[in-house]
Amino acid sequence: MRDLIAERWGAVWKAVPVALKGEDIEGVHDVRVASRRLRAA
Repeated sequence: MRDLIAERWGAVWKAVPVALKGEDIEGVHDVRVASRRLRAA
């Protein structure tokens, strides 16, 4: 379980820089998806 949560956090933090730049709407989507998967873990 710990590994799964660590993996999900990694996905969130990987997507954050793209979302913060605001150049690509896909980055915001990736953060939302990653955070939902983290909550489901």
